[in-house]
Amino acid sequence: MSRDLLRRKKKRFLKTGGLNPPVDLADFAGENAEASPVTETVRETDAAVSGPEMEKNSGDEYLDLVFADLFRTQEVTQHDYVPDYIRRGKKAVVLLLSILLGLTFAYNAGYIDVIQTEVDSFVIEKPNYTAPVAEERPIPESMSGTIEGTKEERITLFLTCDGETGEYVLKGSAASVSDLLEQAGVTLSDNDIVEPGLYDVLGDRDSVRVTRISYIEYTVTETIPASTEIKLTPLLYDGEQRELYAYDKEDGEKELTYRDKYVDGVLTEHEVIDETVISYPVNSLTMEGAAVSMSPINGARFTDIMINDNAPESYISSITGYCTAYNFDEGVWGASGMYLSQGFVAVDPSVIPYGSLLYITNYDGSFVYGWAIAADYCQAAAEGRVAVDLFFDTYQETLWYGKHTMNIYVVKQLYRDELQEYVARQGYFDNRVPGRP
Repeated sequence: MSRDLLRRKKKRFLKTGGLNPPVDLADFAGENAEASPVTETVRETDAAVSGPEMEKNSGDEYLDLVFADLFRTQEVTQHDYVPDYIRRGKKAVVLLLSILLGLTFAYNAGYIDVIQTEVDSFVIEKPNYTAPVAEERPIPESMSGTIEGTKEERITLFLTCDGETGEYVLKGSAASVSDLLEQAGVTLSDNDIVEPGLYDVLGDRDSVRVTRISYIEYTVTETIPASTEIKLTPLLYDGEQRELYAYDKEDGEKELTYRDKYVDGVLTEHEVIDETVISYPVNSLTMEGAAVSMSPINGARFTDIMINDNAPESYISSITGYCTAYNFDEGVWGASGMYLSQGFVAVDPSVIPYGSLLYITNYDGSFVYGWAIAADYCQAAAEGRVAVDLFFDTYQETLWYGKHTMNIYVVKQLYRDELQEYVARQGYFDNRVPGRP
């Protein structure tokens, strides 16, 4: 045991109130322990020395002998008393310093940046370089805008819309028309026209035009002015005019729906897309005398027989007798099921069948009713008092006509398929007008 260790143990022993010499080492070694040479020496010394000498021997040398004998069985070397954690700590400090020195050298040599870049690329699967993102700025309210930021490649484009042309700068070497419109904040309607197309690619200094197309529809009520209608009639002398006062003029009304087309705010089209008559006008009627036929029916539609010398070239039969006149409101139908208007007449169907094509005139041709179709029943004709009752469009004309002797020529029998356009009541028409044999 080293002297320094022994002294430290001694001091610690004395501070804790240790034994006062002389000490019987047998108490420490046990009753059966054999006395050591040091113990014997101590005893001999105690017997031979007394007084001051005893006090001196009880000093450091005495205690050294006592502690040396007390701990003599602990055979240890000096290095065993260095704690393990101290030894390991020293090694760790040395290792850490070595690592720091190595990293400092690698950083100065440029190896650390390369290694870190490769590790990042492998772990997060990102490219070695990420371009900086330019700061986004709000789109200005005016018709122009520029994105500023990094020194990336940019293109300049021009947009004409709503009467203004704006200049815009977009990132990249190319952009689509839709990208430009989005940058400008332009919203399109279904009718707007974009040139070039929305998905066309634009290059630097290219231009885009947006043409605004809008439609406005509106409905207005307009007046249908009444007019004076002149009708020619053989009931008056040539050139003579008589106004029918029963037909007072009255304007009509109609609703018109217009659609206006605007191109960039300029009216380019104005058209009527719908028309609805609310009320028809009532025109005044003036009768003027002329040598014309009363009936508007065109016999040439049904036959190729010509009229010569005030009579047809051929006919089935003829009757000469009195003819009267009658009138109904517009839209009525006769006993045959056909609509009645001027040119349709009432007959005795047992004599003149329904659907017969007739030609009616007076003996000298001064009054010609013209081509007619048998379409209604005449009671006076069935009783033998008249031959035919003639239909007139106005009541005034029936008064002017009165009663005249006329020649009635039955030219041809017309069938249902030839008279379909005049049908008003299909049931009557099918039963009373003969079909084609």
